Amino acid sequence: MTGRASWVARLPAASLLLLATLSKPSAAFVPLLFAALDPPGDGAQAGGPRSPRVVWIVLMGIHLVLVGTGFALQTEVGALGRAGGLVETARRVFASAGRHATILLFPVDLAPKYLDPPGGPEASMVAAGVVVTLAVVVLAVRAWRRDHPSWPGLALALLTWLPSSGIVPLNREYSDSYLYLPMCGLSLAFAAWTQRTVPRASRRLRTGLATLGLVAVVALGAASFAHAPVYRDGVALWTPLYARYPDSPQVCRNLGNAWMFGRNQWPERAAAVYRRCIETLDHREFFVKNLAIATFASGDAAQARSLFREVLRGRPGDPVALKYLKLIEKQEDPGWTGGP
Repeated sequence: MTGRASWVARLPAASLLLLATLSKPSAAFVPLLFAALDPPGDGAQAGGPRSPRVVWIVLMGIHLVLVGTGFALQTEVGALGRAGGLVETARRVFASAGRHATILLFPVDLAPKYLDPPGGPEASMVAAGVVVTLAVVVLAVRAWRRDHPSWPGLALALLTWLPSSGIVPLNREYSDSYLYLPMCGLSLAFAAWTQRTVPRASRRLRTGLATLGLVAVVALGAASFAHAPVYRDGVALWTPLYARYPDSPQVCRNLGNAWMFGRNQWPERAAAVYRRCIETLDHREFFVKNLAIATFASGDAAQARSLFREVLRGRPGDPVALKYLKLIEKQEDPGWTGGP
């Protein structure tokens, strides 16, 4: 195909790739797979069909702008941590690989989020990540060189995992949700492998594999169904995590936020959680603004005023504290009727 026909044929895939990038950071590297499967060129060549070069250039240009914009926004809101050196980055990436491989291969004792120990990831987790990463890369390269149909799936799994691997220092915990897209790639690779391998096996072996697969699907499906209620709301999400990681300030504050801003909206309970965070974890400055907001929402304006003034002593000009102090002043004005 050449000219307009080539554009029209590739437009759906290119559009979906751009929409995926807008929807989920995990799709940031997928256009690289698109370029490998449909490499740029000047039309049909002796080596096989090539996509029109302008299609590839336009797609990659738009994609890079989206990725750059996302990176800038993440930086602006404080979602990016300190980049660190090469050794620290490698340690972070391999620890992520080890943790996510553990979740995928041994899906027991699951949690919505997973945290490293206070001293950083365990050496065993980093070592496991090195082995897993090398194994996937080697399998993908071998499959590509032998033109095995499993290589696009392996490449998709690797490329959709990279954005959440720690190669970009996002301030996030490990999570089951980061494996959804990589699992799609692994499923495609496994299906391609079985399509070539299983027909050559004996009937008894095929029956055994089918039975084992059915049992695994039923067991994992039942486990997923039992685990699903933890995602019902923020309180259900963060309560077991706080029990699992009682020394994490972020988890403790997120539990308070769930009571404060979630569908339950129980500010008194949120304030109690923030106070417990301060008592057990110290880091008062980390929790005091949240405590002030919850105290105000609970109806204790005098205590809230004191807490917001404490916030301003630590962070002069804090817009949230100033906004609430003005609101408290309006509420105490006898002529105030609740309007802006």
